[in-house]
Amino acid sequence: MSKVFSIWFHEFPMSERLKISLYKHFGSCEAIFEGAILQYEEAGLNYKQADKLFKYKEQLDKAKKINEFIEKNNIDIIEINDPLYPETLKQIDDPPILLYGKGDKNHLRKQYISVVGSRKCSDYGFRITKKLCIDLVEVGFGICSGMAEGIDSYAHKAALSVGGSTIAVFGNGIDICYPVKNKEIYDSIIFGKGYMLSEFAPSTPTYNYNFPKRNRIISGLSVGVLVTEAALGSGTLITANRAEDQNKQIFAVPGNIDSKMSQGTNALIKDGATLVSSIDDIFEELPYYVKKQLKTIKEDKSEDVRKLLDKNEVMVYDGLSWQPTDKEEIINKLEISIGEIDMALLTLTMKSFIDRLPANRYIKLK
Repeated sequence: MSKVFSIWFHEFPMSERLKISLYKHFGSCEAIFEGAILQYEEAGLNYKQADKLFKYKEQLDKAKKINEFIEKNNIDIIEINDPLYPETLKQIDDPPILLYGKGDKNHLRKQYISVVGSRKCSDYGFRITKKLCIDLVEVGFGICSGMAEGIDSYAHKAALSVGGSTIAVFGNGIDICYPVKNKEIYDSIIFGKGYMLSEFAPSTPTYNYNFPKRNRIISGLSVGVLVTEAALGSGTLITANRAEDQNKQIFAVPGNIDSKMSQGTNALIKDGATLVSSIDDIFEELPYYVKKQLKTIKEDKSEDVRKLLDKNEVMVYDGLSWQPTDKEEIINKLEISIGEIDMALLTLTMKSFIDRLPANRYIKLK
């Protein structure tokens, strides 16, 4: 039933920032549903907002119908408190309360570079996108994009062609393949070769105003956004702007100054984006923990690390992910003492199985 309350609150028409504030105040979507108008006001809503949320309880049956549909159609719900909810996305100012997903959820455990660009790309854009995506996969990255025509679809195909992870973020319901010509990519992802995400309920049509919302998720899922080809005024630049707002690293491939298709990327470089001629340019700009993690994964990918750990270390190690995890979250998740958790975190760090990050966060390295 908790998923029904999460769907109910997620579908309520309110800014994500306000929703996150309410969620942090109440602690769960069920507690929000059970709240009174006065409690909503105490949590920061004005009376009009509080009254609207209270009356929205009448829409619980709609949430139940959405839940029935997703269960019938094997669609996942990833709530913001789910261990698989990407930490990089959780850290932006306006993450969705939940995501609808389909495919193999294990793909959510990787680090991603988001690759975006023009729908009408040139041969140059196609070639450089394919090359860079394959190179990124080979050093351990997954590729995230929006499954649009052009650069997006080439990025997904490149990752799939070498057995890499890819995430497609939709601006419509996850049960709708858009554009239809990308049905082959859609099917490949559904059958476990990647993962699809959308914050929009199943059967939601494709509306133009959904894409800016989708774009913040594309950038939010990644440690950096790579723009391989884009004209001035391209929707791709919205994703780059959102990435900048989220303090993500922006990478851009330079192009012919006479080509309209490169004016957007050239402008990004002029404004401070990292010029990319190979993945070395990307790797150099990554946070230390990401570089260390990718290096360790490459060196130790065939080793069963749990054989080298004691019982408490295994519990703490399994409670972490490939994305930064707050220590408080680890403590709440595990049924061992804080002292035992502290000792396990210390020894795991010393053994280079995990790394400690600023703000008391930890991340797997192996």
